[in-house]
Amino acid sequence: MGKFKAVGGRYKGVEVYSKMNGKTSFYIKYKDLEGKTKREKVGDSPLMSKTKALIRLKERQAELNALRSNLNSGEINNYLYQKNKTSASLRLTIRDLAVMYFRDKADIKDFPNINSKYHIHIKPDKISNKPIMLITNDDIKKFIQDKKDTYTQRNGMQRRRSRKREWLETDKAHQERQYKLTNTTINAIYGLMVTIVNYGLQEEYYLGRNPFHTKFRLPVDNIKLKYLSDKEISLFLRQLKWQSESFEIIDKYVYLIGLLAVTTGARMKTTLSIRAGDIDFEKGILHLCNLKVNEHWYESAIATDEIKTLLLKFSKGLKPDAPLFVSTRTGNQIYRYPRVMNKILELTVNWHRQEENRMTLRDLRNSLASNLARKGVSLTHIAKVLDHKSIVSTSRYAQLGSEVAIEAVREYAKGLTR
Repeated sequence: MGKFKAVGGRYKGVEVYSKMNGKTSFYIKYKDLEGKTKREKVGDSPLMSKTKALIRLKERQAELNALRSNLNSGEINNYLYQKNKTSASLRLTIRDLAVMYFRDKADIKDFPNINSKYHIHIKPDKISNKPIMLITNDDIKKFIQDKKDTYTQRNGMQRRRSRKREWLETDKAHQERQYKLTNTTINAIYGLMVTIVNYGLQEEYYLGRNPFHTKFRLPVDNIKLKYLSDKEISLFLRQLKWQSESFEIIDKYVYLIGLLAVTTGARMKTTLSIRAGDIDFEKGILHLCNLKVNEHWYESAIATDEIKTLLLKFSKGLKPDAPLFVSTRTGNQIYRYPRVMNKILELTVNWHRQEENRMTLRDLRNSLASNLARKGVSLTHIAKVLDHKSIVSTSRYAQLGSEVAIEAVREYAKGLTR
C-alpha cells in the first residue's frame, strides 16, 4: 500500500503518492479560508509532474489570496459562520430541534399536552434520532405503521403488582383495557413532528429539506353518528354531581367540568384552560380559547344558573389570570379530564353499549352538536357554538338533522293538500 511523500525543496506543498501499479499521483497542500489544511489531487503521471503540480499550487494560492483581499474580516467571518451553520444543520435530528422548540414554546397553554405527546410517542422512536436530511419515505411509513400497531392503556390506568409481586388483575382484564391509537391521534403525533421541523426551518436552525408530507396522513372518518342521548347525559351529570359533593377534596371540579363540556361543546383543552378573567358574569358569557387555531378566542353562554353559581364559587378570590381548574395535589392547572370522569362514563353510559359504540369524553362535544342538529338547529349556528373555522367541518352532523327535515316536508305537504 502506497503513502504520501512530500517532494520538499522549492516544491514545498507538493506531494506524491506511489501506487501499486507503478503510477504516481500528484497532490497539492494549502490552507483554505478557514485556515484548514486541504489536500487536493491534481493528476497522475505521466501527464502530471511535480513542476506542473507546483504551478497548480501557486494558482490555487493566488485565488485564495485574491479572495482574502476582496473580503474584509467581517465578510470572512460571516462566510465561515454560514458555512459552519449549514454543515451543522444538516446533522440535526428531531430531538435536537425539539429541545429548542419546547424551550421557546414553554409559555403556550397547550404546552403540557404536546410535550407529553412528544416524550411518549416520538422521542423513544428511532426516527427522532436520525438526521432529518437522511429521513426517507420508508422511515416515515414505518413510523406510522408502528403507531398503528401500538396499544395504549385505556383511561391511562396502569397494571399494578401486589406486595407478593402477583398481578392484581387477569391478563384478559388487562387486554380489555388496551386500545389501538386512532388515525386521528396518529395524525396529531405526525403533525407535531411536522411542526417541530417547520419551526427549525422558520428559525433557520435547520437549513435542509423537509421530508414530511401531507400524503402520509391517515384517512379519518369525520361523520359523527355516535352521541349521548339526553337521558344518558342526565345520568352522567347526576353521577358527576354526587362525586363532586361526596369527594370534594379531590373531585370538586368534575361536575362543573361535565356541565361545561355538555353545554359549551368546547374541547377538553379549551375547557380546562379557562381562567377567572375569562368569565363575564354580567353578560353571562365565557370567553373561550380555541387552542387548535392559533389561540383563537370566541364566546359561549353560561347556560344555566347552576353553572353560574359554580363558576362564582370556584373563581372567588382568584386573580384574573389564575386558572380555574387546578390540581389539589400540586396546585398547578390540570390539563386532562380527571380520571374519575372516565369511570363514571363507563358506569352510566358504556355498560350496556357494544364495543364499537362505546363513548369517550371527547364525544361530549359531539353529543352537543348532534343533539342540536336533531332538534333542527341550523349548521351555521352549530358552527358558531363549536367555533368551527369552516362550516364544512360542521356538515358532518347534517345527516342527524334529516329527521327534522323530513318532518318539515310532511308538514309542508299537509298544507298543500288542504
